[in-house]
Amino acid sequence: MGLLKALGTNPLPKDVEFRSSAVRFQPGAQGAKASVLVEVPLGSLEFVEDAAAKVFKARLSMVALLKNDKGEVLQKFSRDLPLSVPPDKVAPMKQSNFIYKENFEVGPGRYFLETAVSDREGNKVAAKRASFNIASKPKGVSISNITLIRSFQPQAQGLDPADPFQFQGGRITPTLNSTVKAVKGALLAMFFVVYPDAAIAEKPHVTIEYIKDGQVIGKGDIDLPAADAQGRIPYVMSSPAENLPPGSYEIRAIVTQGGTTAEDRAFVTVEAQ
Repeated sequence: MGLLKALGTNPLPKDVEFRSSAVRFQPGAQGAKASVLVEVPLGSLEFVEDAAAKVFKARLSMVALLKNDKGEVLQKFSRDLPLSVPPDKVAPMKQSNFIYKENFEVGPGRYFLETAVSDREGNKVAAKRASFNIASKPKGVSISNITLIRSFQPQAQGLDPADPFQFQGGRITPTLNSTVKAVKGALLAMFFVVYPDAAIAEKPHVTIEYIKDGQVIGKGDIDLPAADAQGRIPYVMSSPAENLPPGSYEIRAIVTQGGTTAEDRAFVTVEAQ
């Protein structure tokens, strides 16, 4: 089944594991900058042996359509990824993830992200559809969506200033996997960006709340650094996960500056070791 055909199927096929989302970043007078994220665990793909070449092959294809509330396609994102690995590299490859990210900018309104992924060798396909809203630029301080971190490379070189997951402090590899295993040394790592209002003299301040079963079980204040040359404050935070009781958690980031407030929240599940 083709990717676009899969998006028109009811019910949507679910034969390949993947996650997708739109991540909102910098607000502007005409809307907001955001990123499409698609994450595919490569262990969900079928690797087929090519005995003559002495390798195992797999092929991943994806397409994502950004639509407005009228169903009109505003932007199309796609990627085709052929893989060819020697036999001794198949197992580690299956433990890794494919991450696709691409920026876009839209005005205020309601939007839909329709994503389809295919495993060409396994002849399998999956599709998802989700909606999200972009609000008008608020007065005062604002904050991006909170993104969970798969890995962080500090002091990275060759940074792309157009990539919101890259900044002077390093390079973020995001993840849409919201499950954390409470094993020894495990960290719950998150990334967000604060956008101060230059017209307000007071520095922005962030409070982080950890909520479980509707109750705030932990709270901490963050002393933010100064804004960078782009007027933003990217922030990476992490906390030990190994001692967290299993269950569902809400992490809320509340930023204040002057008399203005903005917030975002992320939801994670902690699993026992």
